[in-house]
Amino acid sequence: MAGTVHVAPAGRHLIITPERAYGAITGERIHFTHSAADPLFLSAADVYGSRVVAVVLTGGDSDGAAGARAIGLAGAVVIAQDEASSQIFAMPKATIATGQVDAILPVAAIGPGLIRLIETGSLN
Repeated sequence: MAGTVHVAPAGRHLIITPERAYGAITGERIHFTHSAADPLFLSAADVYGSRVVAVVLTGGDSDGAAGARAIGLAGAVVIAQDEASSQIFAMPKATIATGQVDAILPVAAIGPGLIRLIETGSLN
């Protein structure tokens, strides 16, 4: 639903269910955290395929990289924050290393890039 933000409950990972609903699952920490980006990205790739846009922002470890890779391989769009605007570049760096990133943007350019993608179908 437009204008809605979904936040995973404490100690759970946010996912997209096969019924195309948001869900929260229990489980071990992934990359030392709840809620990790990978379960959400992997489930989004499975459910929506090429109709997903993944944005990986500043953060530690390699969380998000496996899921972003799956999204890219599904033919969807992956955006990573650039090093200059990241406080901790580990997550975007690991995502970029997958070879599935369509754009590396400063944080201030990500919002306008998403709007351009919606309006024109292209990040350029």
